[in-house]
Amino acid sequence: MSEARRFLTIPSLDGLRAVSILLVFAAHSGFDLTPGGFGVTVFFVLSGYLITTLLRLEHDQSDRISLANFYRRRAFRIWPAFYAVLAVAALLTIAFGLGSGSVDRAPLLSQLGHVYNYFAVFYHGSDIAMYGTGIYWSLAIEEHFYLVLPILFVLMTRLRLSYPRQAAVLTGLAGVVMVWRCVLVYGFHVSQARTYYSTDTRADALLLGCALALYRNPVLDEVRESARGITVAALAGVFAILVSLSYRDYEFREGFRYTIQAAALVLIMRYVIVAPRSLAGRVLNLPLVVWVGQLSFAFYLVHQIVIFEVEKHVDGKPLVAAVSLAA
Repeated sequence: MSEARRFLTIPSLDGLRAVSILLVFAAHSGFDLTPGGFGVTVFFVLSGYLITTLLRLEHDQSDRISLANFYRRRAFRIWPAFYAVLAVAALLTIAFGLGSGSVDRAPLLSQLGHVYNYFAVFYHGSDIAMYGTGIYWSLAIEEHFYLVLPILFVLMTRLRLSYPRQAAVLTGLAGVVMVWRCVLVYGFHVSQARTYYSTDTRADALLLGCALALYRNPVLDEVRESARGITVAALAGVFAILVSLSYRDYEFREGFRYTIQAAALVLIMRYVIVAPRSLAGRVLNLPLVVWVGQLSFAFYLVHQIVIFEVEKHVDGKPLVAAVSLAA
């Protein structure tokens, strides 16, 4: 899988990871105007694109997909840090009073079982096992995605669907997710937690990332569009994201925003991958930015625990953010 390894080290994507984790970090540090939720959407689109690209590479090289190998790779890549942070946080909380000084067993079990996002929606009590581990809702969505996507990919390839047709199927499913979210928001007036945390209402970002990997993938396919066309599309994506962030109507935000932002990110990702020497590409390729992006998973797992602990001893949002970032 040497080709896959080369793909995974594309600096532009590491740079996007850095942008997303810093947005989440700033929002959790108390800077309320920072779109931390958008940072999570960036992670979802990237995950969909990266994992599906790897599946394509494996299928193109061997004409098959080993589900056992896929799940083994995901488990070894995700679970050691995933469970280590929960275990260490629980021990420090019990032994030294980290965070609130107590561990709520029910949400902890849901985190261990990768269903914490639905637990946070439907359990009418404490929805955080330990201070700082609330971010595990998004990791539950990622785990659900890792479970289902390879099976869906295998089914579509066995049906002999071309990659563009597979992309069309996944884009259609993303549309279904958006419609379902709108039904919940406009028809049933559900809470924001229901649409924000649930896999069935946030899978559209992952699906659109998958579609990019299957249709005009900027790494695997020949891009026939002009540089100007790709640039204009990326600028349109930036504009769409800015509009979606500025329009504060609740129904719009919970019904349409996530899909609009994910589709816009697809356009931006294509641009930064094929134009690494552009201004945006050069910024994303800076060594420090790439380094932060490469650490983003570990950073994401621990950052809120650190922030909450620093807030117990330090006053002022800028100082809290600075001390937490250094830690």
